Amino acid sequence: NSDNGQIIQELINSIATVYNFVGLNKSTVLKTVDVEEKVLDTYLGNYQLTAALVLTITREGKQIYGQATGQPRFEVYAETDTKFRYKDFPASMEFIKDEQGKVNKMIFIQGATIEAKKL
Repeated sequence: NSDNGQIIQELINSIATVYNFVGLNKSTVLKTVDVEEKVLDTYLGNYQLTAALVLTITREGKQIYGQATGQPRFEVYAETDTKFRYKDFPASMEFIKDEQGKVNKMIFIQGATIEAKKL
């Protein structure tokens, strides 16, 4: 599926690798960690990105997903116990806890940095 434009970058990366074009291969290796399911469960819910945009975090097994209003669902990968990123496009999030240890917001980064309150 090339709806998000990722296929173009993958083609550039492949050609740059084969022909040793310096500076064109933008491939990155996504290093992930395992996060306990009980920790993942604390992140589940809806986060208000903007007045009209909500990001919903869901889980299937040990995999969590992010789905913004009107958008398809994408897998989200853990870099640490609290920091996650998308593989399919350049966006990341960090879940933030309050003084009682309850997740109350996330910091979402995709071009801009947005503090999104958990609903």
